[in-house]
Amino acid sequence: LRSQTCRSSARSTSSPPSLDRRLTFQRARRRMRSAFLVVALLARAAALRLVYVHGVSPEGPAHPRLAKVREAVHGVEVVAPDITGGGDSYEQCTISAALRVLHSCCEAEEGPVSICASSFGAFVALLFAARHPEKVSRLFLLGPALDMKANLPLFVDEDGMAAWREEGVREMGPGVRVGWPWAQEILDLAAGDCPPQPLCPITLVMPESDVPRAKGFLDATPAAAAPRRVLATQGWKPYQADAGIEAVLPHLTAWAEACAE
Repeated sequence: LRSQTCRSSARSTSSPPSLDRRLTFQRARRRMRSAFLVVALLARAAALRLVYVHGVSPEGPAHPRLAKVREAVHGVEVVAPDITGGGDSYEQCTISAALRVLHSCCEAEEGPVSICASSFGAFVALLFAARHPEKVSRLFLLGPALDMKANLPLFVDEDGMAAWREEGVREMGPGVRVGWPWAQEILDLAAGDCPPQPLCPITLVMPESDVPRAKGFLDATPAAAAPRRVLATQGWKPYQADAGIEAVLPHLTAWAEACAE
């Protein structure tokens, strides 16, 4: 009697062969679907190329920040055009020349590009995205110069501007000589370009102390614009050899992953 009970119990707890086959097939299908998804995401990430636009620094596109950007985006190819205007300094640099370089870079890509940009490069990226919305999908701006026309007088007084115009070049920092045409183009910018207001999604990453500078930019956001985010970072000092930039990198990693989705 006991053995009959055990056999009866075993039969009641086991699944019919047809059900087992269905469960096995469903599990296999889920695994295949997951595998295909992973392969598709990896392929898309491999095909993704980000454009990085550097700011004004002696190293130009070879600034150490570019290495950090490449590290943060985990192997995604980063294209870094040179907007210095040629040579070892910025004497030939102008906004219009920088826009042409960026345009050529984006023309080589298939479809709208994702742009990460720093400082003056961020202003160039904003202006480019506003003028060529079909070429830019989103922006990630590090310590951006949002309104060059308003900011320039904060760095150079009237006497300095007069001397700059007369001499044709000005020392803007160690190893950085900027030609007068750069300043002239900034002064001649139209009101609608100060600051530029593209419609694509924009992420601003700034030291906490700089966040108030973004208020005017955010207040002027067009109604049709995509959402904008300001990420305040503690400890990052972009004007002091990028000290503490490690606080920025997780935000850039998350942004790059979103670009690949």
